[in-house]
Amino acid sequence: MRWRCVTGGLLVVMGLAVVHAALEHDEPIIGVDLDGNLFINTSSSADGHTRRLLLNGVDVLRELTELRQKCAGNVPRTTTTAPSTVAASTAMPVSYTGTVGCQLESVPSNVTHLFGNVSLSFCPLLTAESLKVFNELVYVSGDLKIELNTNLTNVDGLGSITSVGDSFFINSNDALINVAGVGNITSVGGDVDIRYNEALVNVDGLGSITSVGGYLSIFSNPVLDNVDGLRSITDVGGYLSIRANAALTNVDGLGSITIVRGYLGIYGNDALTNVDGLGNITSVEGTLHICSNSQLDTSTVPESVRSLGTCQVITSENCMTC
Repeated sequence: MRWRCVTGGLLVVMGLAVVHAALEHDEPIIGVDLDGNLFINTSSSADGHTRRLLLNGVDVLRELTELRQKCAGNVPRTTTTAPSTVAASTAMPVSYTGTVGCQLESVPSNVTHLFGNVSLSFCPLLTAESLKVFNELVYVSGDLKIELNTNLTNVDGLGSITSVGDSFFINSNDALINVAGVGNITSVGGDVDIRYNEALVNVDGLGSITSVGGYLSIFSNPVLDNVDGLRSITDVGGYLSIRANAALTNVDGLGSITIVRGYLGIYGNDALTNVDGLGNITSVEGTLHICSNSQLDTSTVPESVRSLGTCQVITSENCMTC
């Protein structure tokens, strides 16, 4: 005999059976009406004991009672999930392809990835406010150049950029005091060139850069007194040049660099008094020039530095070829 419960009712499936009524008397308890309907009447006896109805030895009434209880536990339940109070993020990357110049109107205000160059060169109307169009920009595949902008005081609008695929130049911006706004850039695939910035007092904004794929040049920034912002760079893929920075007193910010894959030149820095920051460099693949630094006592140049490069020129006098 097989029993099943289904949603919405009770289904009893029975195989062929022989009906046995366990009776003390011959009172009929099973009958069929004129329409062929089968009736099974009460089987309770006069003495109060419950009679059993057996089909092929199975106590049908007890089985039905147990089945009804089981099916009652299978009633479908409706569950309600409390609605989330946190809005799902709908922000999607926004790409722009092409070279961006002084006219920024065509750049989507929420651009995140720029495939091309950003060349903000000689843009007389460019201000720090103008750069806010790049507030969400995280990647530039080509060059990022900010040059010859007389009214630019900071680059805070570039604060989301983490990677520059090619070169990164900040040159000849007369009012630019610092580059703190590019503090999230970690890698530059090409050159890093910081030069001719009359008011630039530090390069601390470069502190997250760990590798430079091309050359690294800090040239002719007259009030720059340290290069501590270069402290995270370990590898320079081209030459390394620190030149003609009149207020620079030390190069301690170069202390993490271990490899220079071109020449190393420290020259024309009139206030420079030590080059201890070069002490961790283990390899220079080009020439070594430490010269024309009028305040530097060349006898204090670390011994480990003196043997670097394919040839060495270490003197307080004018630089010479070797």
